[in-house]
Amino acid sequence: MTTFIACDGSCIQEGTYRMGDDTDRPSAAAIVIKDKDGDILTRSIPFKNSTIGKMEVFGILMALRYVAYQVSRGDTGPFHISCDSQYAVNGYNQWLAGWAAKGYHKKGGLANADLWREIDEIKSQVSSYVQVVWVKGHAGDELNELADQAANTAARTQKGVDTIELDPSVESAPEYDPAKFDDFIDWLRDFEGGLPEKAKIDLMNKLDLFRAKIEKDR
Repeated sequence: MTTFIACDGSCIQEGTYRMGDDTDRPSAAAIVIKDKDGDILTRSIPFKNSTIGKMEVFGILMALRYVAYQVSRGDTGPFHISCDSQYAVNGYNQWLAGWAAKGYHKKGGLANADLWREIDEIKSQVSSYVQVVWVKGHAGDELNELADQAANTAARTQKGVDTIELDPSVESAPEYDPAKFDDFIDWLRDFEGGLPEKAKIDLMNKLDLFRAKIEKDR
């Protein structure tokens, strides 16, 4: 049976970001899953300051990480990911290969290149088990509506929700010192390349929780 995943992003005060702009744009990304048993699971991650485009792409990434985790446990789907952002869906289905061939660069700069790079890596592992499709937003699609609500609530309250069963080690994050965030990222980039795939996925999920806490505490 198919596992259905809807993803969405939210940005409360959208606008063009410019260097030095200290306006907070509370944002969030969310996924809502209808698993093979018909259970509804939700995960939302808030950010203190982001953009709607980044959140839509991050939603796709969250969904793909879930798929990769399930595949690593022997669940080969199929998985159906839906998103109401044509930018995110077309990026995955049509443009990603071209961006990758150019080293994730394009004239004027590739927005969200770090996210697209990870999406491409996961896509190379799970593409045979998953399809990513566009759905019209606010048009009555049950999971899309739930994902929209979850993302909006997380953005406004700056509190995430997680009812998705993953490895227990990523269900909660310990206390972190925000000042050490950059050092941790540098260490992670050097370290994660040598990890087994399942451990890498677990680590990246933990990083999401870490990043959300850092953004909340700033």
